[in-house]
Amino acid sequence: MFRLEGPGAVFHFRGYPHVHAFLNVAMDGDAPLSVGEPVGNNPTWLDHAGVKALFETALRAETGADLAYYDESSVAGRLRPGLIRSGDIYSLESWQETAEVVEIRGSALSAPLLAALRERAIMPDSDKTYTVATTTYVARDLKEKLGQIDTRRPGPMLRDLTIAYLRSHGFSKGS
Repeated sequence: MFRLEGPGAVFHFRGYPHVHAFLNVAMDGDAPLSVGEPVGNNPTWLDHAGVKALFETALRAETGADLAYYDESSVAGRLRPGLIRSGDIYSLESWQETAEVVEIRGSALSAPLLAALRERAIMPDSDKTYTVATTTYVARDLKEKLGQIDTRRPGPMLRDLTIAYLRSHGFSKGS
């Protein structure tokens, strides 16, 4: 007989020469909704745009970059309100993306990045070199969303960077 147990299920395998499996799923109302250490309390549902904003905020804050860009089509789901654990962030960022910081001259920034500067009340300087935190996927395959990249510097996994950000800053109403 073999017995495998998980947080919400027990599998029993027994019998020779045939294997029979029995499944017992139990629901514990006091059990956490996810696994890992708590990283913050999310006040509201985050849809695709909200998750994009969270990732961009974490990218910019944790790398010290001037700007951040995360492609909204890469968002894998929504983030529920309530206590969020590291496992929720791992599920949310299931692509296992690596962060990168790229350098782009102001004269070569894409229109969306120029708009992001203006939203932060920063007047774009065409002679300045800006740092943009993004993902390897965007820097490699979606360069046109950023502009003409001069240099690339790899960073940590996006999900680890986001967890570190949430540990130190928590969720804000705008995330």
